[in-house]
Amino acid sequence: YCVDCHMPSKTYMVVDPRRDHSLRVPRPDLTQKIGTPNACSDCHADKPVEWAVEKVIEWYGPETSSKGHFGETIHAGRTGREGAADQLIALAGDPSQPGIVRATAVSMLIGETSEAAGAVLRKAVKDVDPLVRMAAATASESLPPEMRLPLIEPLLPDSVRSVRIEAGRVLAPVPTNLLSGDEADMLNFAITEYEQAQWVNADRPESHVNRALIYTAQRRFQDAETAYRNALCLEPRFAEASVNLADLLRMMNRENDSAGILESALAKDPKHPALNHAYGLLLVRRKQLDKALPYLAKAAEDPALTRFNYVYAVALSEVGRKDEAIRVAQRALEERPGDSGLINLLESLR
Repeated sequence: YCVDCHMPSKTYMVVDPRRDHSLRVPRPDLTQKIGTPNACSDCHADKPVEWAVEKVIEWYGPETSSKGHFGETIHAGRTGREGAADQLIALAGDPSQPGIVRATAVSMLIGETSEAAGAVLRKAVKDVDPLVRMAAATASESLPPEMRLPLIEPLLPDSVRSVRIEAGRVLAPVPTNLLSGDEADMLNFAITEYEQAQWVNADRPESHVNRALIYTAQRRFQDAETAYRNALCLEPRFAEASVNLADLLRMMNRENDSAGILESALAKDPKHPALNHAYGLLLVRRKQLDKALPYLAKAAEDPALTRFNYVYAVALSEVGRKDEAIRVAQRALEERPGDSGLINLLESLR
């Protein structure tokens, strides 16, 4: 059937097979390049992917497999490849691409400070596609609040609710003294809409964490603590809630309570990278670096967790284990070759 090649089904939530209605041309060559699945190999599981690539070339010519694909750019961005930012900027500005593709590229520019990236965001805010406008708000989150405001404020009265609430989320930390009366009203309305959207899924711990993040941005610390504890009541093993609550308590000068949250969470899930990282940092703050290292090491077992590997490498260098620090940073850099933080760290260690 046509759909078996062009709309292959995947099973969601263990029991729900669905076809995604993408109508894509199978590209086994992309499996070779970036590891994506392809319908040819799904059906002919006994054949190597090279066989599928050769068959496509035999039937349709080499140009089919030589065409560029947006998936390569998105993969480069997600894996920190060198030059990925320039590729994402080009993809975001390509009018021939679907809105969801351009929006994905825009959202991945978070943290990029080049003039070209800024130009993309300024254009994306005015895009006809609401997905792209919403992505512009998301990508602005790494900018200082005072720089976010003039860029994202036009999205607060957007006609699409999802755009408004994303704008409200990223503008929540903006100091009130920077807002005019009308801007403050629009921002408060967008944040209220965001909160209402989270209450729809109040049976899920993620919704309470989302509210807590907004409250923290607004320095409503008691409300944030309540929301995090509600999340943990629903799911005691939800590590994100424990890590964020511990960090909030630290901000409130309740370091002992912060330690208790992390210790309780680690007792339930002793291998979780984020929990080990957070507890290791707590011990670093207590100037107990030797005790912190095993936790930081456990957090950095996966080299793809760049930030955790970076911190572990720095900790190793602090105790004089420079060769080990270099190995940890080099291993992480192999996962994300374009990561400037790791590159700079290695230069400082050598």
